[in-house]
Amino acid sequence: MGRWIFAIGVTVLASGCSDKNGDSAADESDADTDTDTDTDTDTDTDTDTDTDTGKPTCKGDVTDLEFAVEIRDPSTGKPAKVFPVGSKVLVAAMVTNPCPVDIDFSNGTFCLLESYGLNYPSGSGWGAICLGGGGGKTWTIIASSTFEELTGLGNPKEPGTYEFTGDFGGGSPGTLYAYFDMK
Repeated sequence: MGRWIFAIGVTVLASGCSDKNGDSAADESDADTDTDTDTDTDTDTDTDTDTDTGKPTCKGDVTDLEFAVEIRDPSTGKPAKVFPVGSKVLVAAMVTNPCPVDIDFSNGTFCLLESYGLNYPSGSGWGAICLGGGGGKTWTIIASSTFEELTGLGNPKEPGTYEFTGDFGGGSPGTLYAYFDMK
């Protein structure tokens, strides 16, 4: 028997090798006489180039920013959806800049949320508007980062589901909503 050489998943009979009896591998007969006659003739005609660098295409203005509101547990600072009745509740207003350049954001006030409110399970609620004098503040949202501002929502005492609404103003997408339960 001859020696076998494995190359790229194909078994090839090596000629000129000898087996234990001293016979050359070439003089041994192989009962398998079929041959592979098909040829691979397809060619890759895909000529497009991938220009995706993994970073979003940015104009470098407020339309590139991502706005969000999130209810947080004040003791841990982590997002939460359920609180004991009468416990303190916080909301985080967040502006994320996914771009590779810093972007300025201003809404004409000195608060990140231009307006916000809390609707109670009974249908009552309250709202607030932040006013600014002299044009307000400009926040520079650093490239590939998130800026956030925390606001206390008090200690809601009514059991049920609450609806928080917040609007950043200044070219943001409008009113955003977040929900939490007091149990």
